[in-house]
Amino acid sequence: PQQIEATITQISRIATIIIGGAPISKSLEGQLTLLSNQLYATYGMTETVSHIALRKLTKEGNETYTALPGISLSVNSESCLVISSPTLLNHTITTTDIVQQQDSNSFNWMGRADFVINSGGIKVSPEKMEATISHLISNSFFFYGKPDEKWGQKVVLIIEGQPFNTDQLKGQLNSFLTTYQIPKEILFVSKFIRTENGKLNRVASAKSENTN
Repeated sequence: PQQIEATITQISRIATIIIGGAPISKSLEGQLTLLSNQLYATYGMTETVSHIALRKLTKEGNETYTALPGISLSVNSESCLVISSPTLLNHTITTTDIVQQQDSNSFNWMGRADFVINSGGIKVSPEKMEATISHLISNSFFFYGKPDEKWGQKVVLIIEGQPFNTDQLKGQLNSFLTTYQIPKEILFVSKFIRTENGKLNRVASAKSENTN
C-alpha cells in the first residue's frame, strides 16, 4: 500500500495491480476506486508461499476475498480461517485471522484473533476500527485492549507522536464508532516499536515506558 500511495499519480498505464503486504487504509482505498485500473487486495502469508485469495477494489466497497483455484477454505470453532491446498501445502493451515465465511470459496476478513479486544464480553476488532477512522488521524495509531479490573479489557487508542488536544478527535470518534468501540483513553507514544520488517509491534508499543 505504501508503494501504491507514493506512485498513485503514475500507475494509470498499468492495467491490473495486486496490492498486499499490509492492510489498505479506507482513505487510500477510496482514492484507488476512482481509478480505471483493475485493482485487487491480496490475502496470503509466508506459509502459503504467496497470496491465496483476492478482493477486487470497487466503488461499492467490496469486502469479500475470493480464493484462487485449488484453494479450499473453512473455519474452526473460533471463526478462524482454515486453508487447504494440495498444490501449495502438505498440511492444513489454521490461521489466526477471524473471518465471516460467505461460502466454501469466499470470506470477509474481520481481524486477527490475537488482537481482538474483549471488553465486558463484547469482542471488537481493532483492525476494523482502525480502517474505519484512518482518515481522522494523520499519525500512526492503533487500538489496544488495556487490562481493566471491571471490564477485563478496555479499549484505548494509542497514537504515535507528541501529545495534542484530543477534544475534537473524541467528537469525531463518536460519529464513526459504536458505543463499545469508543476508546476509554487516548494515549501517546513518542515512537512505536516495530519489527525488523517494519511491522508494528502492538504489545511492545503499548507497554513502552513513554506511554502517557
